[in-house]
Amino acid sequence: MFPQKNRLNSQEVVKLITLGKKNFSSYFRINYLKGHFLQCSVVIPKKIYKQAFTRNKERRRILSVCRNLLSLNEEGLYLIFLTKDIKKLDYKSLEKELRDVLKKIKLAK
Repeated sequence: MFPQKNRLNSQEVVKLITLGKKNFSSYFRINYLKGHFLQCSVVIPKKIYKQAFTRNKERRRILSVCRNLLSLNEEGLYLIFLTKDIKKLDYKSLEKELRDVLKKIKLAK
């Protein structure tokens, strides 16, 4: 998990959904905005995983990859939505998917 200051609160989530730019991949939709420092959260809908422990497990996997890809020195607000089941993806392919989307975002900024 990210420290509390690096997590999004509910007002920031609403702001990101309404005003943020979007980028898509086959497994993720990422809303993002420029910010003063790095803030990141992951949203996994019940439609994909019914059980809470499975959603939390996948959220921890995604945050682990994000922690490795995003340095805490970066700036921006990131809200990552899961759009498909990622249970079958191993760590390397999950990292590759997120890296590809984040590269698109950094080119778009």
